Amino acid sequence: FKVLAILLLLLLIAEIVLGLVTQGREAVPTLLVEATRLIVFAGLLWGAGDMTLMLIESNHDLRATRILVGRLNGRVTNLSERLDAATAQFGGGPPPAAPPSRDPPRT
Repeated sequence: FKVLAILLLLLLIAEIVLGLVTQGREAVPTLLVEATRLIVFAGLLWGAGDMTLMLIESNHDLRATRILVGRLNGRVTNLSERLDAATAQFGGGPPPAAPPSRDPPRT
């Protein structure tokens, strides 16, 4: 896309030179219209190229995130299973409740 945008700008320069050489000052209004059209189209092509690269890079980031989250999920599952096994082995139950507060109740 970006190469096409650059080619359009080169074509614009060639068109301006040829228009001024062949028709002189009478070609200026027509050349301005054509120049505006080609510059806008080249900008759209350049933007489309940037958007394409952004979508490709975001897809790579998404795949990497999925892989890392999958690994993290496996580690957490493994750690949870080991913790459950250790708790069952040593006869532990749920953690003890917090002792009651000695502060008088607020009213």
